[in-house]
Amino acid sequence: MSDFRKKQEAGSERVLVAAKSVRGSSETFAKNSSYKSRIFSSIKGTQYEAAMNECDNGGSACGSVFCDRCKHRKSMNMYQAYKRHCEKAFGNDEVVARERLRWVTVLHSLVPVSYESSEISNECVNQIKSDVEKMKGYISNVGRTARRKHGTDIWLRGGVHAELIDYEMFQFAHLAGKKTTKQNTLSGFIDAALPPGKVVDRYFLVHFHALADTGGMSDRDFKDLFANHWSLTEKQLHIQRTCSLIKLKGMRKAIKQTLDNGLLGMSRYCFTGSNSRLQYARNWGAGKVVFQSGEEVNGCSGIIGFAEEVNDHTFDEQLSKTDIRLLVSAHNEIGGVDSHRGLVVGIY
Repeated sequence: MSDFRKKQEAGSERVLVAAKSVRGSSETFAKNSSYKSRIFSSIKGTQYEAAMNECDNGGSACGSVFCDRCKHRKSMNMYQAYKRHCEKAFGNDEVVARERLRWVTVLHSLVPVSYESSEISNECVNQIKSDVEKMKGYISNVGRTARRKHGTDIWLRGGVHAELIDYEMFQFAHLAGKKTTKQNTLSGFIDAALPPGKVVDRYFLVHFHALADTGGMSDRDFKDLFANHWSLTEKQLHIQRTCSLIKLKGMRKAIKQTLDNGLLGMSRYCFTGSNSRLQYARNWGAGKVVFQSGEEVNGCSGIIGFAEEVNDHTFDEQLSKTDIRLLVSAHNEIGGVDSHRGLVVGIY
């Protein structure tokens, strides 16, 4: 019996018996297809097509984060909100600002995805919308609790993300010993959030990213405000200071990042459409070389058997038309049809 098979039998009941080379939403695009063409090809015939086409041709704004024009407008509006707060609260003193500003990420919920029918897809989108509203209610409670318990007014602005996660790919990465910190976080979150028997191949991960002003609270007290609502796993909540040094890909040394550049980067990140470049995030499903060729062997138990087992299977990181249509639908429905502010979170 191979190491791969032994791992399967010893693992949880969720571990897949075999990779599926063809899945329900397997309409894929060539990797060199443009972002815009993939979006418009995927929404063809939907309720969003006319509005997004009109906006793309210079007409009324559609408000979608999958439209370059509207995504840029939303990002710039958020950037200006960050700058105005820094000027008002800190007098643009970067030292004071960095002492009080925090970048907050919270994983709120997982919504299982099914592609069996349009009715099931609509049910999925409605659940996402409901979860976002609940998440916003928790955020408001954070602000109220800060005032009541600590006499502090917290300021927070950010954006909602609903990211498509390929958990099937993640599980095979797990078997290969390729887990990352983020993968451990997702695994713990799924274990804590979902009842037995509810694990599926794909999920929407509903979460938010936001810049917050602690108002001078201690890091412990500030974190506890969020942990009162989000504490299923240790990594469900992540709070960090703004980065003063950054190291971009290919750089040998880190370089200084001004606060202003950081604010711009954070404002853009709020409205990425959740799945960057319309693909499943690689850092959730590591082991790409093993998936594609089966050649990576490093001596860890199970690696060889795993590589042999999945050598003939394809794990495509690119989203299909069905994936993209559902992704656009989820974000457009969260955004709303009037002010398109549904993707914004805040403590006011």
